[in-house]
Amino acid sequence: MQNKYANKNKPNILLLRYEEYGFLEKILGDANTEILNNAKVPVWIIPEESSLSIPGKIAYITDHRQGDIDALKKLVLLSEIFNASIHFVHVMDKDVFESRIKKEGFINIVNEEFVDNNFNHLEIKRNKMTRAVQDLIREKDINLLTMRNESENFLNRYFTRSSVEKIIDSVKISLVIY
Repeated sequence: MQNKYANKNKPNILLLRYEEYGFLEKILGDANTEILNNAKVPVWIIPEESSLSIPGKIAYITDHRQGDIDALKKLVLLSEIFNASIHFVHVMDKDVFESRIKKEGFINIVNEEFVDNNFNHLEIKRNKMTRAVQDLIREKDINLLTMRNESENFLNRYFTRSSVEKIIDSVKISLVIY
């Protein structure tokens, strides 16, 4: 149904209300997860408890994937409309050396692509991601989280839920998924 609607109307962004679901829906995937995994446009997820104020501070969570730059181009336009600052939150893996190389390379590419912007760069550990994101929201007064979607198949979702799903369940602010 949602694909038929999106193909017909060609929206620029989808807005979804997020409600907590039970254990079974988390494993099998709820309707929002299906929309999120099949959407060709950014999906703005608004939790029940979230205020709808204009974001002043945006955090982009990245593990340094190829599609990040295209997502960031859209995010920079959004931040200009809202007059918001952007924090890059680099997800660091157990292999610290490889993570540092990815992070520094990513920062160089971002600086080449977005010459006029001054971004803040922060780090979190992958194994403590949800707690670190909650702390970041509180400490930096983040109003909007953004990240790229990672597609997960049923078996992966059954055994380990995606980072996107974990973040959605753990925060009380809006989240834009590219």
